[in-house]
Amino acid sequence: MSEIKREGDERQGEFVIYENGQRAGRMTYEKQNENQLLVAHTNVDEEFSGRGLAGKLMDEMVKYARENKYKIVPACSYVQRKFEKDDNIQDVLAKENS
Repeated sequence: MSEIKREGDERQGEFVIYENGQRAGRMTYEKQNENQLLVAHTNVDEEFSGRGLAGKLMDEMVKYARENKYKIVPACSYVQRKFEKDDNIQDVLAKENS
């Protein structure tokens, strides 16, 4: 069973995913300005790969961005690919010069 917790403060933090109580991966972010979060890194430990955990982290990041009216600046290659492939999350993608 997966559990995701947000850790950190309003300036920077991470979403951490746990599988059966064991830390399995994380997605880190930094607040760039009043309405943008730079997602810098996504990592899932090798023993947990192939279970869709990075996707769950992404879902949680998108939910957090929507609830707090943030736009996401994808600095992480995983997050960049997710935005390229999924039209349903374009509402939280930071546009150039915004």
